[in-house]
Amino acid sequence: MSETESDSLELERCVREELLKQSTRSRKVRSASGATDSTVASTSRAPVTMCRQPLRKKGRIGRAARKQRSKNISAAKIESSSVPAVPPVQEADYLKPFEKGWVREMVRRAVVSKSTAADIYYTSPDGIKFRSGKEIERFFKANPEKAAGLRSDYFTFKRILLGWNGPEEFVRKA
Repeated sequence: MSETESDSLELERCVREELLKQSTRSRKVRSASGATDSTVASTSRAPVTMCRQPLRKKGRIGRAARKQRSKNISAAKIESSSVPAVPPVQEADYLKPFEKGWVREMVRRAVVSKSTAADIYYTSPDGIKFRSGKEIERFFKANPEKAAGLRSDYFTFKRILLGWNGPEEFVRKA
């Protein structure tokens, strides 16, 4: 929390305390018999006294600067966190499944629209066909021995050829 934020919170707290004190002050009223037991809430408005600590005006920053400062702090927290970041997948990583015997097939559709121009299928060395990354992920969780050092991140379902020069990647018309 910045100094200006803490100062404004301190001011709000002090004002609330003073208003609370004023509203709960009671004065004793003498009854006709002379007893002083009854109390009546005070309705007089005494001047609000400020907190004992003077407010600092130095170091005030604008809204944009506070936002930027907040972004810098949260970015620093992310960088210094103890959770290791997952390394980004390089394009060369997409070729690793071919080395392990996987086959990638691009099937071009007869009716071409931009969003569904082609489908990508991966076939494992065992002959199991996969249509999505989630299917591959579930397969690796169920059969960790068949992962053989591969991760589901190494499989891409982008509708492009990866450039593997071999029979493991091919295009077929539907």
